[in-house]
Amino acid sequence: MEDCYSTLKWTNDNTKLLGIDKDKIAIGGDSAGGNLAACIAQMALDRQEISLCFQLLVYPVCDHTLSSASMQTFQDTPLWNAPSSKLMWDVYLKGKDRNNLPNYVSPLQRTDLNGLPPAYIETAEFDCLRDEALLYSQKLKDTNIKVELNQTKGTIHAYDIIEKSSITQDSIQRRVIALQQAFGGQK
Repeated sequence: MEDCYSTLKWTNDNTKLLGIDKDKIAIGGDSAGGNLAACIAQMALDRQEISLCFQLLVYPVCDHTLSSASMQTFQDTPLWNAPSSKLMWDVYLKGKDRNNLPNYVSPLQRTDLNGLPPAYIETAEFDCLRDEALLYSQKLKDTNIKVELNQTKGTIHAYDIIEKSSITQDSIQRRVIALQQAFGGQK
């Protein structure tokens, strides 16, 4: 987590060198990368060193409790499923007290989301992570944070590895448009 934050901070501190606008820095990721992106957005807000304009979260890991309905339902879906999530959290949280986790582990763990940047959140229909991403999306909306939600249908986790799929093409286009809007471009 700190490595990710350090990279973001370096980018923020070197906008002139990189030729980018300091006010147009976004963060994003998919799956575990979506977890990192959401948690880094929270960290950036708390540390008040970096102002993010947007977060792009594609089928993100949001909840260490493994308690959502989709987590209970999707036990044997291909590529990623509830047992995979359990193993991932067991490895990631090895030696940690799950009732007293450090900050920035599980985005849903945070109670106050005020001040976070707008978000694009994408889910896959047959994904054990679906409901926790939906819950995070709703939690952001309840805090009056603008969220564009793309609930893909007929999809599994990492569906977008099939590049030529019309669903993948549509999702990529939606991601691009969301980023363009966040950067003040095309509406």
